[in-house]
Amino acid sequence: MTPRADDKPAFRMRDLPGVDVLEWEVEQHGWTTETEAWAAELSRLLFGIDEDATHAALDKRGRLVIGGSTFDDIGDRAIARVEDWEKHFEVLRSFRDEADAYWASVGWDVTDGKGKQLIVMQYLARPLICIIKSLHPSARLAVSEEGSAYLSFNAERFVADRGEG
Repeated sequence: MTPRADDKPAFRMRDLPGVDVLEWEVEQHGWTTETEAWAAELSRLLFGIDEDATHAALDKRGRLVIGGSTFDDIGDRAIARVEDWEKHFEVLRSFRDEADAYWASVGWDVTDGKGKQLIVMQYLARPLICIIKSLHPSARLAVSEEGSAYLSFNAERFVADRGEG
């Protein structure tokens, strides 16, 4: 079922543990080496991977690594594989209304509660997409027991609000 624009999201990024504190810090002081490291650590804690793990890279033996998988591709085949991988993240390059529609369609509110997208999404969006699309074997929503209960409650509310449960 495709969500309507007025559907409530199942999950609010700003309510995940640590997101609001990092968001405040970045709003006050901008991105620094410290806040970038903090964002990477927060992403690993919440999603099992950080933003770096969502990009294509070469391992120590010169093999292509994408989404936790290693390939021996070289040349045009490697370029094509990277281009295919990056298509998963095209929404991040779209206009704001298209991005908002995407996040709503997958049940996430990634705003500050006032309609502005969270600044921390710069580091959390790609790992979140890896979870949503099951792109990376280490990507998973990993929150505390309290946070997990909150997410479970809201997921149940999400389904009930849609009349699917």
